[in-house]
Amino acid sequence: MIMTGIHIDKEKKKWMFLFAYGIYLVSVILFASKYGEMDSMKIFFPVVRFIAYGLICAKIILDFLEKGYSKKELALIVIVGTLFLISAYVTKDKNLLIYWVFIVAAHDVDFQNIIKWSLWVHVGAVLFVIGSCYGGILENRIYGLNYGIRIRDSLGFQYTTTGSNFFFYMILMWVYWRKNKITWIELAVLIAGNIYLFSKTDTKNAFALGMLAIIGTIILKYIPCLRAYKKIYSVLAVGIVPALSVGIISISIKYDQAIQWMYKFNELISGRLNLGKSGYLNYGIRLLGQKIQWVGGEPADAAMYNYVDSSYMQSLLNFGPIILALILAGLILMGIFIAIRKDTYFLLVFVLVAVHSTFDPQLTWIGYNCFLMAYSYIHDGQAGEKSSGISVI
Repeated sequence: MIMTGIHIDKEKKKWMFLFAYGIYLVSVILFASKYGEMDSMKIFFPVVRFIAYGLICAKIILDFLEKGYSKKELALIVIVGTLFLISAYVTKDKNLLIYWVFIVAAHDVDFQNIIKWSLWVHVGAVLFVIGSCYGGILENRIYGLNYGIRIRDSLGFQYTTTGSNFFFYMILMWVYWRKNKITWIELAVLIAGNIYLFSKTDTKNAFALGMLAIIGTIILKYIPCLRAYKKIYSVLAVGIVPALSVGIISISIKYDQAIQWMYKFNELISGRLNLGKSGYLNYGIRLLGQKIQWVGGEPADAAMYNYVDSSYMQSLLNFGPIILALILAGLILMGIFIAIRKDTYFLLVFVLVAVHSTFDPQLTWIGYNCFLMAYSYIHDGQAGEKSSGISVI
């Protein structure tokens, strides 16, 4: 270990991280709303993020000065950080690099604290946006009103799916935080919120998986025998990500609407296979990725629409196979530790995130998915249903 003899109070460093993470989350959520389009807010977002970056970097420096890192940890931080830095330069997308810096800074912060903090920041910020919409401060942009298709409300966000996808991850955070302590009142509130957002935004994937999270929680809470960790859970924890990522990428690249089952599956998932195939044909796969200007939105943008929703397919096209392999390796490692700790609630969350990421792009977006920040879970075993002497399979 590299030691310096400097000691900084761990509690102060924890709150330094949580404060920085919290204000960064607020800036991300508000930027995803109509507040992000206001001229009066243009100074707010860069200033808040500058403060967050400064605090996070200070936290990392203090951690290093206090107790340092093992040679393996330091090597991992530098190698992964360098790869993400190169990726940011090539693709002009800094999101992975920023997420990695937050992950490194979170190394000694209890994972449960991160989940709870993230949850309450999301609750406050999302309710603030929706409240601003109903209060007339933000526009409720209605999609499909002039096109004779399904009507979808944005509820103050820039896109109609944004609020529902935030709420999906909020359900997962609530479930993981409360586990067996969750009450019927809490479950009823989650169900009501999920139904309300679906009725307004018609975001099918987030709604269906949110309901599965609630149903899975009820099963784990009230059927104790299913909480007894089984070998199949370990297989699921380790195998779900590679199976889904390889599957959706392969099917997207090979998509042929003349093949009946492919055509029907593409229709079921709102044309995502066709968009993935178009992305592959238009941009190809480059080793270090490439800059892609993704265009989504209303049907009025149909001529320019190129958005690939799948996190796995989008990462392959945007960041290239090296970075995608790195992301998948990290997820598989997380799955291994979930299996080792026999953490059934984290397994439920992990599987639903993996499935959601098959069809939606928020896997590595720090504003949505806080579960990748599980450094302390993997490194120190601070969360989960701990066990000893357990093999992965």
